[in-house]
Amino acid sequence: MLNERGVPSELVTPEDVREHCPGLQSEEFRGATYCPTDGFADPQIALQGFATRAPERRGWRFEPVRK
Repeated sequence: MLNERGVPSELVTPEDVREHCPGLQSEEFRGATYCPTDGFADPQIALQGFATRAPERRGWRFEPVRK
């Protein structure tokens, strides 16, 4: 389905996954898909980026959550 929509992907085995992502516990699944053009985003770093740029670009203000 991904390839039909123009995403260059392939089905890979758990062994293949270990080559691409050595830290991933591949024994937990039977297979996966791999796309060499996919990216990766660290959620914490992405949020820091938004929090840094949003105030100057949009006038937003971030405040800590108070419990």
